[in-house]
Amino acid sequence: MTESSTKKKLSIGAAFMVGLEFIQRFLGIITLIIMARILTPEDFGIVAVVTGIYAVVSDATRLNMGQAMIQMQNLNKNHINTAWSLNILRGILLLIIISVIALFPTYFSEIEGLGAAIAFIALLPFIESFNNSGMILFEKEMNFKPRFVNTITSKFVGFFVTLISAYILQSYWAMLIGLIATSIMTVIMSYIQCQHRPKLSFSEWRPLFSFSGWLAAANLVESISRRIAVFMVAGNISLKMAGQFNMAKELGQMVQSHITFPLLSVLYPGLSKFNQDLDLLLTNYLRARKTLISLVLPMGIGLAITANELVPLLLGSGWEIVPPILAVVSTAASLNLYTVGTDQILLALGKTKILFYRKLLGSILLITATIIGILNWGLWGMILSSLVSMLIMTLINIQLLTSTLRITSEKLARGLASPLIASLFMILCCYYLESSIDLSAMGLYLSLFLKIVLGAITYITSHIIIWLIAGKPESLETEIISVVSHHFRTRK
Repeated sequence: MTESSTKKKLSIGAAFMVGLEFIQRFLGIITLIIMARILTPEDFGIVAVVTGIYAVVSDATRLNMGQAMIQMQNLNKNHINTAWSLNILRGILLLIIISVIALFPTYFSEIEGLGAAIAFIALLPFIESFNNSGMILFEKEMNFKPRFVNTITSKFVGFFVTLISAYILQSYWAMLIGLIATSIMTVIMSYIQCQHRPKLSFSEWRPLFSFSGWLAAANLVESISRRIAVFMVAGNISLKMAGQFNMAKELGQMVQSHITFPLLSVLYPGLSKFNQDLDLLLTNYLRARKTLISLVLPMGIGLAITANELVPLLLGSGWEIVPPILAVVSTAASLNLYTVGTDQILLALGKTKILFYRKLLGSILLITATIIGILNWGLWGMILSSLVSMLIMTLINIQLLTSTLRITSEKLARGLASPLIASLFMILCCYYLESSIDLSAMGLYLSLFLKIVLGAITYITSHIIIWLIAGKPESLETEIISVVSHHFRTRK
């Protein structure tokens, strides 16, 4: 596959994934608005604990068969059948493990019904394990349309099931039922879309495990580090505070989880095509990274700027602690974009052992910072300590990228001045707006609208001016101009 065809497929795949995540986010926001007015922060804390338990146990046994098969140059049906069979064994194992954990709910909280909720969520990995592994054939060829259709259909089903359940039950159970419904539909769609019918087989377990072993260990330690904060807040402060903190964290990382990660899932198969040519891999990575940062950085910063208006409009009253936490988390997640794609580079080059050690070090730093912070200085001590650990990991990631790609730190930073400077101008303009006009007197809707419009205009204008001053280098702007010009030529 040539570089140009790969670039075209990456662009199409990115469009599908961005569209997919936009629709998912829209459904998520609607669900959030409705559920936040039905449920209490304590209910959200229960859901966070239950889903956190599932996530840690699930990640502890995640086999990463999909990533292993994407990297394989000689993938065949035996690999696909083996992946499907191993996933089913894993699903049965998780069903048993989480069901056992459900017998000891008081370890997490004295809330009545928590054990039943944990036992119910044990069905989730068991259902997911029956997904048709043949779906990976589409992604290996960078055809993301089937995934788009599958995910959208499943999310709509889960969305309506959640809302109907919420109306009937008026309980946090509605959110858990919605998760199960989404998984069931995902499995059904995978067999509708893919003609391959997997059979029980374990003939190719060795090559799959040789790739997946280190990834499974890496996923475990990273999963624990991501969720320990919620467990610590629930255990040391309260479930209500855990619900508020988790809500702020989810909103603050919204841009990362719903835009950055999907685009990175498109990037990995593309980079894997060039794992034998480091120069081509480097060129494609730097181009994709710059485009990603240019698009995502202003969204994350904008989320922080509009937190005071956005939270009460979305969630209503009772979530007062969320806006300041949201502002900090969103800003930190945005600045963390500097080393975005580190995992995908290591995966594409098959350096899963290095990836494990990187994630292990990052997890140890974050877990240590979380525990020391909350035990000594409470919630904000935990948040600020976590930011310090994030900064240390960014420096480590820079070192990893420069040594793996054999480039200098200066080359890694090249081309990122435009989004950084444009974002700074956006912050200054919004700050001037707040200091010169009493936005509170205008109401939340108008205040939010003014910030969004001013921020967008400032960022786009600044970005274009910097690009023109720099001599119109190849970048996001040239890509947009090329697409628009091609569109008008074809119409003529």
